[in-house]
Amino acid sequence: MMLWEEWTKRHLGTKRRVGTRGGREIVGTKWGAKKMKVVRHMMLIYDIIKCEKSKMMSRRSMFCKGSAI
Repeated sequence: MMLWEEWTKRHLGTKRRVGTRGGREIVGTKWGAKKMKVVRHMMLIYDIIKCEKSKMMSRRSMFCKGSAI
């Protein structure tokens, strides 16, 4: 499980069924719509993913340099 998935589970909670509208399920979090919390969460996810990608790229380039020698 990625770090941002763990954060999502802890801070936004698991999703539950709220009701149906026209046969489609409406899903929400336990705390309802907290827009600012979701926006902050999305910004945090973006930062974490960016950091994880840069770490992977630096490791990959390190292995490429080592294999070329």
